[in-house]
Amino acid sequence: MNQFIELLAPAKNCESGKIAINYGADAVYIGAPKFGARAAAGNSMTDIAELIRYAHLFRAKVYVAVNTIIYDHEFPEVLDIIRQIHDAEADALIIQDMGLLRCELPPVPLFASTQTNNIDADYIKFLEDVGIQRTILARELSIREIQIIRSKTTLDLECFIHGALCVSHSGRCYMSRVLSGRSANRGECAQACRLPWNLYSSDNHLIEKNKHLLSPKDLNLTHHIENLIDVGISSFKIEGRLKDESYVKNIVAHYRSEIDKILERKNGYYKTSSGSTLFHFIPNPEKSFNRGFTNYFIEGLKGTVIQTVSPKSTGEFIGEIVRKSGKRFTVDTTKAFHNGDGICFVNQSGEFTGTSVLIADNNQITVKDPEGIVPGTKIYRNFDIDFEQTLKNDKSTRKIFVNLKFEKIQDYFVLIAEDENGISVQIKTEEPFQAAKNKEKAIEIFETQLRKTGNTHFTIDSFTINVNAFPFLPINKINDLRRNILSLLEEKRTQSYHPLRIVRVEKDVDFPNQKLSYEFNVANQKAVDFYQSHGVTEIEPALELQEKFAGKTVMTTHHCLKFHLGLCPRYTDNKDIEILQFPEIIENGKRRFKLIFDCKNCLMKIETENRNL
Repeated sequence: MNQFIELLAPAKNCESGKIAINYGADAVYIGAPKFGARAAAGNSMTDIAELIRYAHLFRAKVYVAVNTIIYDHEFPEVLDIIRQIHDAEADALIIQDMGLLRCELPPVPLFASTQTNNIDADYIKFLEDVGIQRTILARELSIREIQIIRSKTTLDLECFIHGALCVSHSGRCYMSRVLSGRSANRGECAQACRLPWNLYSSDNHLIEKNKHLLSPKDLNLTHHIENLIDVGISSFKIEGRLKDESYVKNIVAHYRSEIDKILERKNGYYKTSSGSTLFHFIPNPEKSFNRGFTNYFIEGLKGTVIQTVSPKSTGEFIGEIVRKSGKRFTVDTTKAFHNGDGICFVNQSGEFTGTSVLIADNNQITVKDPEGIVPGTKIYRNFDIDFEQTLKNDKSTRKIFVNLKFEKIQDYFVLIAEDENGISVQIKTEEPFQAAKNKEKAIEIFETQLRKTGNTHFTIDSFTINVNAFPFLPINKINDLRRNILSLLEEKRTQSYHPLRIVRVEKDVDFPNQKLSYEFNVANQKAVDFYQSHGVTEIEPALELQEKFAGKTVMTTHHCLKFHLGLCPRYTDNKDIEILQFPEIIENGKRRFKLIFDCKNCLMKIETENRNL
C-alpha cells in the first residue's frame, strides 16, 4: 500500500503561498479573512481563491484556518466565511471551536487545530469519532507519545517540524489575555513568553534577573523526519504565517530536499503533489530567522529548550573573536563575511546586542560599532547579505513533467501531451504538409522548439515520434503547437482537480472528561451543546468570558524551570537537592505569577496570585 507524505508550508498571503508551492510545498495553510489564530495574517477570499487555483494546478492543497474560539453573535459571519471557503474549493478547514460541529457545515474536511490541545490519545480518538479528518499534534509530544496516539486512531496525523514554538500547551495559554487583554485563542497573542522575567525562590531570593525564561528556541526536526514517518506522521508542518518570502524560500527548499532524500530510499512512499523544483541555491535554515534550534521534547526531556538572552534572531554561529584592533577584529572561523552582514553577540554585561560589518576580508572584519566586542566573544551572523540577495534574485520554478508524442493517424498528424499524473490532451493538424527533405534536421528543429516551455508550468521529459515521412513544419507553426498543447493541458489539469468532500458522521460517544474547566475554551452555547451531547456534565466558560483571574492557571508547559536550573530531583545527582530553595515566583514588572510543579506528569504551571488579580 502506497504511503503519501506531505510537506505543509505557511502562507502569509497569496504571493507567499505561491512561493511556497514553487519551492516544493505539497500543501499550504492560510488564514481566512477573519477568525484565524494569527489575526494579523487574514486574507481576502479573492486572494485565497487565486492561491487555491494555483495550488491545484500542481495537485497541491490549500487549508484555510478559522481556528479561533467563537462568540455566539459571530456564528453567522463565521459560517458565511466557511461557505465561501468551501465554494472556493479549499481542501480543508482548520478549526478549534467545537461549536462549529453543531452547525450545518458544507462538506469540507475538518482539521483539528493544535489549539485544541491534541496531546492526549483518548481525546484524539474522540475527535476521530465525531468526524474530524486530521489532527494537528501538540508540539511537545515525543516520538513515543506519537506512536501511542497512532496506535489508537486512524486519523491523519500532522506535526510541526520547524519554526517558532509556543512554550505553553497550545490553546491553554492565557498569559497574554491576563497581561494585556489580548487573547491568544482569538488570534491576538501579545507573546508574553518572549518578555524578560525575574525568578524568585520560595524565600524571595532572586535566582534569575531580567532573563527570557519562557522564550523557546526555534524548532528544527530535520534529523527526525524519517523516524516521524515511521511512527505514522503523514504531514510535516513549517510554522511561519508571518514570515517573509526569503524565509519561505529557504526553509521550504530545505525540507523539500530532506524529505525527497528519504522518499527516494523508502519503497512505497511518495509526495502528495506533482511537479519538481530545481533549486539554484543551497538551502540553509541557520541563515533564516531563528533563535537557535531545539528538537524540543521529541526525544523526551533533554537539555534546555529556551534562549534566555534574547527572543531575537541569533542566526548562525560563526566563531570567536581572537584579536582586536580598534574596530577591526579577527574571527576564528572558516566562513566568509560580506560587507553589510549583520552580526550579534552577548556583551560583557550579559546583554544581547549587535552591529553591522563595514569591511569584510575573509575572517577579518571591520564593524560599525565595536562596543562590547572583546577577544573570546562568540559571534553570530543573523543577516547574511550575500545569501539574502541570492534568495531575492532566485527564480527557482516548479515544473510538471510532460511526455510528448507525435504520430500520424490516418491522414492527420497528432501531437499528444501526457503529464506525470496521466492527464493527456492532443492537437490534430488538418493542414497538408510536405515531407521534410532532411528528416533528421526537421526532427531536431521540431524537438528543440517544443522543449522551449519558457514560463509555463511544464517541462518536457520525453519526446517520441511515430512518423515515417516527417513533415516540414515552419518554426512559427511548431511554436503555435507548443503553446496550444500546453495551454490545453493546463486547462484540463485545472478542470480535472476536485477537492475531497466528506459527509461528516458524528458517533454517539462520550468525551473523555465529564467536567470541563475554562482550559477547554468553551465560549459559546453551541460548544456547550456539543459537549453536553457527549456526556459532559459541568462546563466552565472560557477565560475570555471571565473578568476575574485570581488563582487561575495561565500557562501549562513541559518546559520546567527546575530542570533548566538543574534542580529537578529526577534529572540531577545533587544530593543536597532537598534542602535547596526552588523557584516559586516569576515576575515581569508589577505582575507576579506562582510556579506550580507537577513533577508526576513533568509539567510546570504558571498561576496568577490571588492578591494581584
